[in-house]
Formats: sequence, C-alpha cells, structure tokens
Amino acid sequence: MSYQVLTEAELLSGLQPGSRIISPSAITCIKHPDGQWWNWSNNVCTGRTLQAAHVITAGSKAYCPNEGRERYVKHADGRWLSTVTQPANGPFTLNAPAGHSSGHHAAAGRLREVEQAIYHSGVVPITDTLVRFNVPVSSAARGDVRDKDRQAFTADLTMREKVSIRFGFPFIEASEYKARQHNLKRGGLPITRGQLAMIVADEIERAAAALRQINVHIARGANGLPVGVQDLILVDVKRVSDGSLQPTIAVRGA
Repeated sequence: MSYQVLTEAELLSGLQPGSRIISPSAITCIKHPDGQWWNWSNNVCTGRTLQAAHVITAGSKAYCPNEGRERYVKHADGRWLSTVTQPANGPFTLNAPAGHSSGHHAAAGRLREVEQAIYHSGVVPITDTLVRFNVPVSSAARGDVRDKDRQAFTADLTMREKVSIRFGFPFIEASEYKARQHNLKRGGLPITRGQLAMIVADEIERAAAALRQINVHIARGANGLPVGVQDLILVDVKRVSDGSLQPTIAVRGA
C-alpha cells in the first residue's frame, strides 16, 4: 500500500462530479456534471472557476462526493497527496469513497451519512424536531416502519395543515426538483409515522430522478457505484424551519 501523488491536472480531471475543493480560506469549488468547476456558496453555483490560469492555494483539500473527510491535500510543491493509502502501483481511481461513519447503525452494519446543506429559513423550532426511522427507503415507501400507526408529531405540527420536504444535495438547485407541500392530516387526524415515511420516500425518489437527469446521483457505495434509491437508508426527519422538514439519508458501508 502507498499514498497516491497526483498533479493538479490529474486531480481536477479525475475527480467525480459533485467532488469539492476547499481552500484554507474556506472558498469552495464543486465539480459540475459537465466537468467544469464552479464556485459554490450557500448550496448554489455562483460562477465558473478554476480556469487554465487559476492556481489552487497550497493547503487546499479535495473531497469526493458525500465524504466528510478530505481525500487529497495540496502541498507547497504543487502536488496533491492522498490522505488514504492506495494499492501499490494500482490504477488511478478517484471514485471509490472512503467515507466516514455516522453514529447510526443498520442491520447490515454502520451507515455513512449522505452530505447535505441544511435548509435555513427563520428560527429553528424547538418542538417536533426529530422523527427517527433508520429503515431502507424501500421499507419507508411501504410505510413499514416501527410504530407505524403512532402519530408522527406530538406538538404544534399536529395542528398545522401542511409542511414542505427539503433537500440539500449538491446540484439539487441545478436540477428540476422543486419542493412541494404535503398535508399533515389524514381524515382530519394528524399523520402517522408510517404515512410520514411514505411521503418522505416519495420525495426522495423525486429528488433522485431529477438529479439523474443531470447525471448526478444522491450517493455512491464503497465500490464507487451509484446507490439505488431503494437501497438508501432513511435515518430520520428533522424539522429545519417552522414549516419545513429535511430527511437525513445514509448508505451502508464503512
């Protein structure tokens, strides 16, 4: 095993769409599906960057999609050194995420949380803040969750009529996905955990379909291949604003 050393050109061309480079001053660039690198601020592409004459600052870090740990660091000599070992004389591969483990567990092992920007709009409420699931999206789509007939919420959301589901995946704003509102009542009664799971699973499928249209995937597995929607894990649903919920999604793997 050895550490991989890359030129800047090799790194920029080899990283997958959705990969990020973050400078020591926290300037972030993200690779678009068309292969170009763009400035990335507040979950929005703000303009193309990294043109031919652009020099990336030493100390910058490169991250593969959905990873919280840097994969490469730029050294003062201009080269990029991997932070994880590679097979000696092995092929040049940048699409096999090392990942980082979250504190959640599923039947098949530890989970790696899919990175998202957190939606912000006004003051974050302090009631009905979290609904835990920790089930495959395929189970959520059927409403097959623990205590499925129990009310999903117990405070002010039981009196609210509608709520929006939000996502913060890279490039979600560049896709055709648009958040939509969902009723919080069925037959005049607050929705159950099973009903909420089905709503969220449907929105995950909508978001994934919109991202696929621009050649982006919600997540990749440890082998670097896209993870199908039904194999994603719905960890929980957080309340991120007065009328917005944001799911936490993960994939199995170290």
